[in-house]
Amino acid sequence: MSLAIMLVLLGMHIFSIGLFVKVFCYTEKLARGQRTLARWLMRLRLEHGLLLGAALTGVGVLGDGIVIGRWVANGFGHLYAVRIVFFCSLSLFLGVEIVFSSVFLSMLGISRDTYIGD
Repeated sequence: MSLAIMLVLLGMHIFSIGLFVKVFCYTEKLARGQRTLARWLMRLRLEHGLLLGAALTGVGVLGDGIVIGRWVANGFGHLYAVRIVFFCSLSLFLGVEIVFSSVFLSMLGISRDTYIGD
C-alpha cells in the first residue's frame, strides 16, 4: 500500500514537471502550434487549482484528524485505521502539491511577451 502511494506521488511530480516544461516552452515561444495547451491555459485559472488543492487538503486533514481523534479517545492503543490514514495523507499531500503547482504555473504564465490571462 505504501509503495502505491509513493508511486502516485512520484507520478504527480513527473506530471507537474512535464506541465511546467510545456508551459515554459509555450510562454517563451520555444514550441509552435500548441493551440490545445493555449486553450486549456485560458480556461483553467489559478483559482481552479487552488480550489481543487484546498479541497483535497481539507479532505486529508479532516480524515486524518478524525482518525487521530479516535485513536486518542482509545488511549493511544493499536491504530486500526492505517489504510484510512494512508489515503487521507495521500489526499493531503496531493492537495498541497496541486496548490503550489498552480501558483507556479500561474507565475510561468506571466511572461515578458505572452500573457496567458486575458
